[in-house]
Amino acid sequence: MPKLHMTDVVVARLKFNGTYYDEMTPAFGLRVGKNRKTWFVVRGRERLRTKIGQYPVISLADARKEARKLLTEEPTKVDRITFDAAYDLYKEALKSKKERTQYDYKRVLEKYLQPKFGTKRLADISYDDVTRITHPLAHSEKRNTLAVARTFFRWCVRPPRRYLKHSPHSKALKYQKQANASGYSTRKS
Repeated sequence: MPKLHMTDVVVARLKFNGTYYDEMTPAFGLRVGKNRKTWFVVRGRERLRTKIGQYPVISLADARKEARKLLTEEPTKVDRITFDAAYDLYKEALKSKKERTQYDYKRVLEKYLQPKFGTKRLADISYDDVTRITHPLAHSEKRNTLAVARTFFRWCVRPPRRYLKHSPHSKALKYQKQANASGYSTRKS
């Protein structure tokens, strides 16, 4: 566990695979792999490693700033977060979207998904649960609801949140790719 006084020059010149920690910011480091360099921070009693981003897309100064912010927050217990709690946090992220997109996403999530999944833990929601909700809907509404659900669950998977290890929709996408590769159409005639 080598500690370095990280500067932009030092980070750019790191070539050997390994994990390097910063002397200035506690629990903040850089993992150097064969093809990329990834910023991370270790936090909480469980010592959870949270990925911040990759160098050079995220500079050292930006990564340090994000690390300090993450270190002040209490890590979310991934196993315990409910759909309602994640949706409340997602509303904040939606504010960066266009007004119409915000309206459509909130409408679908509040009309179809929140009544069924509200108090349910995210980890307990499966793709079959989502399709049970969308099955009786009209074709266009079903397609839109599945798209919004897929976007929401992908948001839950991405760092630094990582409320889920895998999206419930990831298995469905793998199934569709396999079905298409085998020559059978997944579309209705």
